[in-house]
Amino acid sequence: MSVLKLLEAVNDRFQLIRDINTILQNLNCSFHWVKARLGTYGNECADFLAKEATRKEDVDVSLGTPKSLVNLKIRNQISKLWQLRWEMGTFSTV
Repeated sequence: MSVLKLLEAVNDRFQLIRDINTILQNLNCSFHWVKARLGTYGNECADFLAKEATRKEDVDVSLGTPKSLVNLKIRNQISKLWQLRWEMGTFSTV
């Protein structure tokens, strides 16, 4: 519940919570607090799987490369190419 309250905070001091909120703006999902888990099949399965995940050495889920990282790498390559052409005198404004 404390994490849900932090996610709802207007001016949060934790960068991680701000980052999560930024990501959530682009996702179609929601988080809900469940008061009691004991005896609820789905919740007990979720608990079991969460505990199992903490025992893994490697993450087995890949979310892919974020679009922002791809864009950054493209911009960096274009900038390097432009700089190289400028330094070699082969820069053209055509």
